[in-house]
Amino acid sequence: MKINKLVFKDEERKLFDFLFDIKSPSTDIIFDIYELSKRNGLDFLFLTQIERSSFDTSLIEKFKNEKFETIARRTQIENFRKIAISEFANIGKPFTVLKGFAVSRVFYDNPIDRGYSDIDILVNKDDFEIFHNYLISSGYVLGVGWNSEPLIKQCSYVKEIGKFRLEIDLHSKISSDFAINKALPNYLFCHESIGFKFKDFTINFPSKNILIIHSFVHLISHINKGNLIKLIWVYDLLKMLQSLDKEEIEILKEKICKLRLSYIYEKTLDFLSLNFSMFDFSIYRIDCNICSSNQELKHLTKNISGFGFLLNNIIYSDSIKEGLVFLLLTIFPPKIVLEKKYNRKFTSRLSLYYFYAYRAFSSIKRYSGQQYEIK
Repeated sequence: MKINKLVFKDEERKLFDFLFDIKSPSTDIIFDIYELSKRNGLDFLFLTQIERSSFDTSLIEKFKNEKFETIARRTQIENFRKIAISEFANIGKPFTVLKGFAVSRVFYDNPIDRGYSDIDILVNKDDFEIFHNYLISSGYVLGVGWNSEPLIKQCSYVKEIGKFRLEIDLHSKISSDFAINKALPNYLFCHESIGFKFKDFTINFPSKNILIIHSFVHLISHINKGNLIKLIWVYDLLKMLQSLDKEEIEILKEKICKLRLSYIYEKTLDFLSLNFSMFDFSIYRIDCNICSSNQELKHLTKNISGFGFLLNNIIYSDSIKEGLVFLLLTIFPPKIVLEKKYNRKFTSRLSLYYFYAYRAFSSIKRYSGQQYEIK
């Protein structure tokens, strides 16, 4: 779906209206709105808003109990996450923390306000195996059963700690879209990082502007691929933009022009303007006529098929070898991928080859349409 045509559903609008103090939902749908907020990482913000609302006292008390439970749960898992990140210092290699963990600390008053499911760590490609081996030796297991880094430039790791599930996504590049990796290379996130001080260690986050720019590109890429988007990503962008003063807005615009991302930026602002007419986005606008656009990302604003995405990734691979490995793993992923997808064990090569062929033919329809995802 084109980003300038994506309109929120009525329930989603009501959630945002409530979070931004515009209008409270009626009591007959309040629990539906709460469930929507939970699915999108906005539940704590919803619960905080409920406390300030004029709803019936008994209803507020019910949600207050939910908030206490959420605080206790998030505080515990946050402590585990901070310990996990601090232990990366033992490796002796540079890394930068991305996405939810970083955004929750740079743009939110209280980190537990912003829900997220995993910790995203960006490392140098040459150091990826070192971090991978460290995680495995520390008791983590592969989240999808295999090292998916050669295919999507990241790999997920999971560790059970009591009743908590600690998840880490290790990235060698910022995205599974290789064109985005060309437009937003690793050095932007690492060399322009800011140190965030905890009690006895410091974590590197991308600068505020890079976090904002990455959020713009991340959102529009998911919308263009037809993937479900999380409303927390949209809320993040609104909160990020509203946190900037006039001077910071101008610095952000200069950075966007320097990276030649004005067209992507403006298209995302179109999407926000379409869905949030109550806000004035004119102060954030850039004149695209005086700011050149990055042609590598033009596919993010067009309806391209999955085949177009595959071709794009091959074109923007760092090397012929990387492109061939990507293509090979897309067509013939490891056996464990098929076993998980089809919920069966392959005891013979013949049955495995059959399902490879079945997957290839079924993918033709999937990649020919607008909704697709490389996994």
